[in-house]
Amino acid sequence: MTRKTCTWSRSVRAALCGLVALALAGTTGAAWAQEEFKFGAVSPVTGPIPQFGEYFIRGSQLALEDIEKTGWIQGKKIRIVLEDGKNDPKISLAALNKLISVDKVPIVETVGSSVVLALGPVAQEQGVALVNTAAQNPNIRKIGNLIFSLVPLADRVMQTTAVHAIEGMKAKTAFLLFVNNEYGRGVAETFTKIYEAHGGKIVGREIHAQGETDFTTHLTKIKFANPDILFFVGHDNELGYSLKKAKQIGMRTPWLVAPGVFTPLSLSIAGDAAEGVQAADYIFDPVSGSDRMKAFGKRHQDRFGVLPTFATAHSYDSVMLYAAALKTGARTGAQVRDFYHSVKNFDGVGGPVTFDKEGITLEQPVMRVIRDGKFVLLK
Repeated sequence: MTRKTCTWSRSVRAALCGLVALALAGTTGAAWAQEEFKFGAVSPVTGPIPQFGEYFIRGSQLALEDIEKTGWIQGKKIRIVLEDGKNDPKISLAALNKLISVDKVPIVETVGSSVVLALGPVAQEQGVALVNTAAQNPNIRKIGNLIFSLVPLADRVMQTTAVHAIEGMKAKTAFLLFVNNEYGRGVAETFTKIYEAHGGKIVGREIHAQGETDFTTHLTKIKFANPDILFFVGHDNELGYSLKKAKQIGMRTPWLVAPGVFTPLSLSIAGDAAEGVQAADYIFDPVSGSDRMKAFGKRHQDRFGVLPTFATAHSYDSVMLYAAALKTGARTGAQVRDFYHSVKNFDGVGGPVTFDKEGITLEQPVMRVIRDGKFVLLK
């Protein structure tokens, strides 16, 4: 990553340049290469979901600042080597190959089910630990023993979601609206299996593009189908635009959504159209969560003017976990893997971290609803 990275989009420029400055501070040439540990990242800084690049940059920047306060690791810095994968599997795979062959990183963080499923087998083959901070496709658990997820996958979260649809929302019928990638398809398929097993009926499916902003056609079809609920799977920007359009066309169907889309971005786009939307969500809550979550939330808001998302918190935890592994002497992907499997209730800002035997966090989802523009626990 070079200083020209600071020419990227305005929305990430300040945070990215701060990350570059921190990583480059006090380092020059060959001496830098000899006095650092590398942490690779393939993140969508541009493309249909650039907000996730920003979430990574901010979370990792705060983590580096905290590690620096403790004196780094044996006097050596951690340098973030960031590649823009655009949430495109082919571009992300080229980025991963560069990180492995040129930068020699032992670990890479990434997001997006399509991306994780594409990068996972290569990371596994090359002995590099791959950390997922947002993807949900349940097939991720099948890739290999060097793949770790800081978010629970759809096979666990959709159990809570589908049961809530049947028992909590009394929904006998559901219409699916999901994004056209491995994330959308994997989550929608998992929800369908569990929902139907509990007696529910899927009455229709609509697929939308990544980054879509006009949901008129999709939502008009769903409105006339008149299902008991609409189940939405997509990214937070897409949720915001779809809810806004639903209000404009007078749609009154209750919404149930996949986890991770209750963010400041989705609310800023949807406004009061988000009122009443429900989700089985991740436990991170920078407003009403644990003291550690709230402290992180305040710090992030003071710095960047907005509350952090679950992905920001998980990127922070991902870098901090790597630092903890380094302090035990881990240097290779296999050694990082062994440390991660030994972790029990690591004190992350996103919540306590313990991985199961397949490298997936044991975190359990919580039910939330949007009320008066806030994300609150559903009781």
